[in-house]
Amino acid sequence: MSSRQSTLVGIDLGTSSVKVVAMTPEGRMLSAATRAYETQWRHHDWAEQDPECWWRSTIEAFREAYAEAGREHRGEIEIAGIGLTGQMHSFVLLGEDSAPLRPAITWMDARARTLVPELTAIISRRGLRSSVKNRITPGLTLGPLVWISRHEPEIFRTARTLLLAKDYLRFRLTGELQTDITDASGSLLLDIPRRRWSYELLDALELPSGILPPIANPWERAGRVTGSAAEELGLSYRPWVAVGAADQQASTLATGVLDPGTVQLMLGTGVQVASPSSVADLELPDTLNYFCHHHGWLAQGSVQNGGSALTWVRNVLQAEWRELEQHAAVPQPEGPFFLPYLTGERTPVMLDQATGAWLRVRHSTTRADLLYAGCEGVAFAVADAVEEVFRALQLTSDTEIRCSGGGTRMENYVQLVCDALGRPLTVLPSSDSTAIGAAILGGAAAGSFAGLEQGVQVLGISAGLELQPNPERHAGLRRRLELRNELRGAYLALQPG
Repeated sequence: MSSRQSTLVGIDLGTSSVKVVAMTPEGRMLSAATRAYETQWRHHDWAEQDPECWWRSTIEAFREAYAEAGREHRGEIEIAGIGLTGQMHSFVLLGEDSAPLRPAITWMDARARTLVPELTAIISRRGLRSSVKNRITPGLTLGPLVWISRHEPEIFRTARTLLLAKDYLRFRLTGELQTDITDASGSLLLDIPRRRWSYELLDALELPSGILPPIANPWERAGRVTGSAAEELGLSYRPWVAVGAADQQASTLATGVLDPGTVQLMLGTGVQVASPSSVADLELPDTLNYFCHHHGWLAQGSVQNGGSALTWVRNVLQAEWRELEQHAAVPQPEGPFFLPYLTGERTPVMLDQATGAWLRVRHSTTRADLLYAGCEGVAFAVADAVEEVFRALQLTSDTEIRCSGGGTRMENYVQLVCDALGRPLTVLPSSDSTAIGAAILGGAAAGSFAGLEQGVQVLGISAGLELQPNPERHAGLRRRLELRNELRGAYLALQPG
């Protein structure tokens, strides 16, 4: 490297926007930039995105972050390594010319709902449940892929490569077609214990194995940025690019949740609760997922309707975020309940056709009551998922829960989650953990660190504020939660599926 400031870049291709951060290898944050993109709903249960929008948004965010990093450093910088992460399960099919054949299908898509019973039966009949490990749900890659093979056969016949979301970005950066073990494990196409593609499953479903890319470790070098990509990024040189990781596994690098005995709570558009495991064949309830981690495996509870449900409540009631945040601090012990299952749900109810509801609404119910109920309903959903992970892994009461994500910017909401749980939360001081984790991978690939663990030590987020639950409020929320569970049980019994 020259005398310029060496810099690492992390790119996080999220559900609604891409974030790019630039950091020094010593851990100083230089800049961050985001660009949003839209989800297209051509049908009520289709959720698609344009891969070209992913790329253009990434270019714009990268150039902004790169320029800002130079200004922050007050001098020239040189990027040593780029790491990637992104939304799990979302995928795009490329043709012979490596161009997308159709829009990408995201994890929010539910078109494969009707295929779930059939796919579940095939996996059971072939004795593949112990290798797939995860329950078949519409949003995971397998279902939509089978749907395309049956409903868009002309596209499926011409498909040459399947790439997950962040893998498409890496292909545009380096020209290399591959994926990593963590993202691959969220596709339902992987043999989780053996950490390889499940050729037995592909054979059972008559899917061609040739469309699946090679699998590598997240911190390995995928290659250098191509000359044409460097030009689009505004670079006169070609940095190393890491293979990258799925979003939750990238975030665990920044939060230090790599070994069994810690829990990561990510409050974002969705909510994820994850804890590492060293056991390949751990049996988990269907309400949880089991994915590959950097080393070992990761038990994960996923709440589909987290920040997205709060956004819906805010929009329907025409409230600003600040107002919603204020109402999260004002308990309504006799108020209505909100079930945030706007797009079905995974943990803990696993009903892809579930719908949301306001329950116990009266003439006296006010807008303020509904705003609080919205916050409380999502907080209860988060508490459900956390408790599910604790039970499944038999975690002890002193297990640390490290909380990060964009939702941590709402202090009253996080305190409400803490009070609902009745457990302390360590709230980390950065909401950029996923992108920081990607930067750690970029540094490992570039050789800026002796290994992945050193990158975690240097760039990992230092311990944050420890929130304690309010005992009185927790007791009140537990009573509310018991009543909500009764009402929820009766309501969900009426739901299809």
